[in-house]
Amino acid sequence: MCELHPIRPYICFFLTLIGLLNLKAQTQIAESLSNNVVAISATFEDGHREYGLSFVTGERGQQLYLATAAHVVQNEYSGTSSIEIQFRGEIRRYSAQLLRQDANFDVALLEMTRPNDYRWKQNCLAVPGLGQQVAFIGRERRWFIPPEAVHGAITEIRYNRLMVDIISIRPGTSGAPLVNNQGITRLVIEDQGSTAEVVAIEQVRDILTNSGQFNYVFTLHTAGIDYDLSINDSELERMQQELKDWQAIKNSENATVFRNFFRRYPRGSFSERAIERIEGLEARQAQARELLHWKIIEEKDELKFYKDFVERFPNSNRLGLARRRINELEAYHTIDSSITKEGFIRVEGGPFLMGCTKEQGTDCTINERPAHKVNVGSFAIRKFEVTKKEYVEFLNAKIGQLNIKNDDVSMRGKVIFELSEASKVTFTRGSFNIQNGYERHPVNEVNWYSAIEYCNWLSQKKNGRRPYYQINGSDVSFHALANGYRLPSEAEWEYAARGGY
Repeated sequence: MCELHPIRPYICFFLTLIGLLNLKAQTQIAESLSNNVVAISATFEDGHREYGLSFVTGERGQQLYLATAAHVVQNEYSGTSSIEIQFRGEIRRYSAQLLRQDANFDVALLEMTRPNDYRWKQNCLAVPGLGQQVAFIGRERRWFIPPEAVHGAITEIRYNRLMVDIISIRPGTSGAPLVNNQGITRLVIEDQGSTAEVVAIEQVRDILTNSGQFNYVFTLHTAGIDYDLSINDSELERMQQELKDWQAIKNSENATVFRNFFRRYPRGSFSERAIERIEGLEARQAQARELLHWKIIEEKDELKFYKDFVERFPNSNRLGLARRRINELEAYHTIDSSITKEGFIRVEGGPFLMGCTKEQGTDCTINERPAHKVNVGSFAIRKFEVTKKEYVEFLNAKIGQLNIKNDDVSMRGKVIFELSEASKVTFTRGSFNIQNGYERHPVNEVNWYSAIEYCNWLSQKKNGRRPYYQINGSDVSFHALANGYRLPSEAEWEYAARGGY
């Protein structure tokens, strides 16, 4: 087993078998909302610039209001000197002001004058239901929508934020929205490659609004209801009565009370909160039953019980975990007889402390802190690293697609291997060759891109599996029904390197 390293796990080049994934793309709704997303650049007093994304949450008069990640526009060490907004398809930049922010949740509200010709899709903020499949809009200061299915699942709560597993997200996505099949449901705070920290849109609304003020800023999509924001004397009296009635019932634990309130004020300032209370109170009992059922299933850990859970609770936020375990258990029925032959070992999943733990002492980086509990599913991983002999076989098989210049070996325009002295590999007489005695040494001088190319080649050419990765220029996604090889996730790699604890 190679030396533990949290930053570059692809150097210790392992392969992992995957199970089937049941995913559904949300790209159509994302495309319809892409005009709501803007790019942000903030210049601080010390000259530092920060970039990110934001999305429109509301409009009043000539003013637009936008939500984003606070760290993009606010710096605890240096004040913000200017904030600029760029709309999709435009070169011109517009100024914006920081209206309010919450450092604990890392969310901020911006205000700017709406350009005369700007149009955005309103009533697009959606209260998320149970069991989320989400897509994201924008990354790296570009309006990007994933080309394939993207699945988000809440995995843990950290620092009052939700952690979401999501494929294809990349650094530079802070402030971008996540969408489900109704609209925008979450705000990306921090992206970490395959996971993201997010805040639910209703939390963003509650953080950035205050005791009923600024409710016009956040218009949540609820059963097709539109909101009339004009105010006259009679409307003011109605609003005052609504506020009084709401204050009288807001702490009630009776869902009927909130139903009656909603029937009386279906378009009121607190109607969406009434609906949330109704759903919350009704869901509480259902969630208690679901949790008990889930605990029993986890204890039994049998395929038939997970399938029963999926049928009984189709909207559960544990649906992704259940389906993942179903895929794993079904996969193990078919791969148990072959993993030994292919050089794999089975690793039983479970919880472990990931990051900088006490036995490491001071031998940690800032990226490893703080240590946090992570639950890893079972998987099969190669017992030994990929050897030079195995990798050179791949290079020779792909030789017609390779370009060699100044000892750099490129494929699809990307460098995948370096013919250095350390590599112990040479290119002579039209083929790659290994120096004698180094055939079984682990391959080096490779990168992440070369690793995924190797995985796809091995899946398809050697074992007839469907390749896991789909490579389209600089964009890399995955096949939902792939059964080929892939690289282990950071959590899987660290779990295996620690010996499964």
